[in-house]
Amino acid sequence: MHRIPPESIVRREGAAPDGVPLSVDLSCPFCARVSTFATRGWQAIDDLGLRATRAECPACGESPAFVWVPDGEGHALFVHPRPSTVRRPLQGVEKVSEMQGALLRTYRAAIDAFNAGQWVAATVLGGRALEAITRELVPESERGDTLPGQLVELLEHRDLEQPILVLAEALRRSRDLVDHFAGTEDPDPEAARNTLDLLDALVAYLFVLPDRVRRLRDHLAGEAALD
Repeated sequence: MHRIPPESIVRREGAAPDGVPLSVDLSCPFCARVSTFATRGWQAIDDLGLRATRAECPACGESPAFVWVPDGEGHALFVHPRPSTVRRPLQGVEKVSEMQGALLRTYRAAIDAFNAGQWVAATVLGGRALEAITRELVPESERGDTLPGQLVELLEHRDLEQPILVLAEALRRSRDLVDHFAGTEDPDPEAARNTLDLLDALVAYLFVLPDRVRRLRDHLAGEAALD
């Protein structure tokens, strides 16, 4: 099952967070189109507030299952099967010290927006997270005026070599994505997906992989000390 972010619930019967969803914006698990599902006819499963229903996709006619689950702070909404377009945060990212605070929250918010089919929000938040990475690693006096320029400046502060050059060159040539960052074009699903792909690549390369290497080094050093 996939947990649906609360902001994807369009209408409720009652107030949040306990109001039962009446309509939900979701990327259909069957056809991947973002549609509004009329989640009505809820059936009680137990006496603790667990409910379930099915709602037909207006685009393809398939009916995924929705489950309304008590979670200690109200209720949470889940769908089955999991939408094929669902993205998850990179494994291990929450353990990286450089990714804590506002950067981690923005990264997660970009993923939540993408999974909710909110392409504009996903692209904007993804761009903000990319800019936050450059602010974290590049001194203000040396940052470029554009996001591609800021990524190139990372070469002076991290040994990125070929991978970041490939990313920066691809971004420079992709006028479509640059226009979305600049606000001159309205983001679409492809722009949102490309933004988050780029964000995931940088987060993995800059933070997650080095952190895993450090943890492995410390683990091996600890084993060597025991010998």
